[in-house]
Amino acid sequence: MVLSLWLSPLAGFAGEKVHKTILPNGLTVLIQENHVLPIVTTAILYKVGLRNEAGESSGKAHFVEHMLFKGTDRYKKGEIAKIINKLGGRLEAFTSLDYTVFFFDLPSRYLNIGLEIEANRMNHCAFDPGEFEAERKVIMEEKKMSLDAPHDNLEEETLKQSFSLHPYRKTVLGTLENLKSLKREALVEFYHSFYQPNNAVLVVVGDIETGSALKSIRQYFDPIIKGSEPPKVGLVEPQQRLGKSFTLKRQVTFPVIEISFKAPPVDSRDSYSLQVLDSILTEGKSSRLYKKLVRDQFIFNSVSSAYYETIDPFIYSIVGELREGTKPASGEAALFKEITLLQLQPPSEREVEKAKNQLEADFTFDREIIDEQAKRLGVAEILYGYGNLEKYIQKIRSVTPEDIQRTAQKYFRDEDRIVGWLLPEIK
Repeated sequence: MVLSLWLSPLAGFAGEKVHKTILPNGLTVLIQENHVLPIVTTAILYKVGLRNEAGESSGKAHFVEHMLFKGTDRYKKGEIAKIINKLGGRLEAFTSLDYTVFFFDLPSRYLNIGLEIEANRMNHCAFDPGEFEAERKVIMEEKKMSLDAPHDNLEEETLKQSFSLHPYRKTVLGTLENLKSLKREALVEFYHSFYQPNNAVLVVVGDIETGSALKSIRQYFDPIIKGSEPPKVGLVEPQQRLGKSFTLKRQVTFPVIEISFKAPPVDSRDSYSLQVLDSILTEGKSSRLYKKLVRDQFIFNSVSSAYYETIDPFIYSIVGELREGTKPASGEAALFKEITLLQLQPPSEREVEKAKNQLEADFTFDREIIDEQAKRLGVAEILYGYGNLEKYIQKIRSVTPEDIQRTAQKYFRDEDRIVGWLLPEIK
């Protein structure tokens, strides 16, 4: 399942020796040399996302992400993109539940240009009133497109049903009402509260020399003054028995079901068991759900699932699109049957080994891509400390069939599930 949350499922990462430094202003710096290609990735991750949007507010972190491309005291609107593109580089950004990421891919000789830009927009974003209003319209159109997307509607309603208080119940884009009422001053205040060196991780990976790169980093970032301590997230989602179901009717060709359960946070030992379980269920055409429900029994056109590592407990979802002629009740029963089988009997050693091999292959493949190295190192540092990535394969390898069964029993409980249906609208 691909959630519209700008999340990247984290599969761990290890590589060459990482040099970690914390500057006097609190900026955490990770540098990793990779001399395979003459390129470098600079990624700066701010510890702010939807999780930090208290009350009924939502969409601020995503809005700030947009504004950091709309001009600073040094760079005019669009100038950052022009500079990076002219150098043959690439730039991207995304906002997630727990963090916001900005990164540049550049020829390594242009490292200093990337660093200079990131240092400047860390606390010199202009928030020009005209650009603020123009970007408000852009984001509102983005939100309207999401509201017109049936699968996004299903995901959004699932989150609303899953949480009663936690900001995870909302969406990264925010609501149209929030976007309409948001004041420029409130967004500027949010920016100054969270986009500070002591609330950020800077990662540099590529064809560079560690000492020289650190010297350049200090040149651009040392002058930035440490900010005030960002507001803490003190809200804890209350324990609730879910067991809910809902139905949405939209213009879709086939019915779609989404079954969701509460999932553990990233610091839980169950995180690794759930990743292996997830692979067993839907990873590839030999996975349980694909083989049984798509290929053999012809109940679904497709099945997918998703587990994401998050700071606070989130959700684990299984999504399936029914084949023509299959009744929703039959599809729902078939999915529940497979979940029950995992609870009653551990998977085979062969299934578990295959899932572990797939996770390890993904882990290894990501080591080949420099910008993935940078982003994953930064995300890991925010979630649980980058050093724990070295233990990823070891922890995945330690998962047993009995762990899978225990995890299914613990989290896939009837009283904790939410079943959402997206049904064709009959005209």
